[in-house]
Amino acid sequence: MDSFASIIYLKEVLEKWVKGIISFIPNIFTLFIVLIIAKFCTGYICKLFRCYFKNRFPKYSQFQNLFMYIILSIFWLFMTLLILDILRLTGFVTHILAGAGIIGVIGGFALKDVVSNAFAGFLIRIQRPFKYGDWVNISGYEGTVEYQGMLMTGLKTIQGEMAYIPNQTIFDTSYLNYSKFGTIMVIVQIGISYGDYLEKVEEVALKTVRSLPMTITPEEADFYFINIGGSTYNFQVRFWINYTGRNDYLAATNAAIQALKLAFEKEGIMVAYNVLTLDFGGKGGVNLYDKPISFVEKKED
Repeated sequence: MDSFASIIYLKEVLEKWVKGIISFIPNIFTLFIVLIIAKFCTGYICKLFRCYFKNRFPKYSQFQNLFMYIILSIFWLFMTLLILDILRLTGFVTHILAGAGIIGVIGGFALKDVVSNAFAGFLIRIQRPFKYGDWVNISGYEGTVEYQGMLMTGLKTIQGEMAYIPNQTIFDTSYLNYSKFGTIMVIVQIGISYGDYLEKVEEVALKTVRSLPMTITPEEADFYFINIGGSTYNFQVRFWINYTGRNDYLAATNAAIQALKLAFEKEGIMVAYNVLTLDFGGKGGVNLYDKPISFVEKKED
């Protein structure tokens, strides 16, 4: 009796399976049609988007692939939901996603910094604000770019150390790229004494820096008095040089200071230093060199 009941139950199960397979056959054909249409639409969207982006935004071609991938991702997300519904797997996938959602929340907190650095690295690679070998200053670290990873960027500092900076920090902060234009302005600030002729100081300073071998476009060198100090007239003389690294700037500054000192000494211009004035009179001061210095011996009674 039990054997007969088992046979009947097995027969019912097989009949149920056969009916299910037969009823599922139209869904398989529908799935193939949907996939063919999706593939055709993908190619059409790519072609349409490239033409639109090329005509409307020719200067921002580096963002073309990024926006195209975003649009295609949204399109295939909807197509995936449609395919799951055709295959009658929506309920099954919903349970899986519910469990994965809990794991995703936990993983999101654990990998928050990793994900933010990776995404920032992706954006930096698209924008390309600097390249390998550029001399930059990022978060107080100055040096050449030696490494660009997905999570960090490496700088070889002036001291010869390797500084690894998280990409998220680079993306959130301001930084300088000294190598962007290949040139840099050198600024030398000096103070001269009150007794010097100011027009002559300007003439000598400009002539000196314009004649330096590293100066480019000498006609663009300029000179400005910037303030009057306690015992000096302070000025800045500025000129442009080709720039490949920090040593170029230091060498030009060194050459300019030495050349200016020699030129000023030759023309009798005094590079001033702090002066101390002693007030011995009721009106103004009395210069020590205007009065003879004498020593009075105190006699004992």
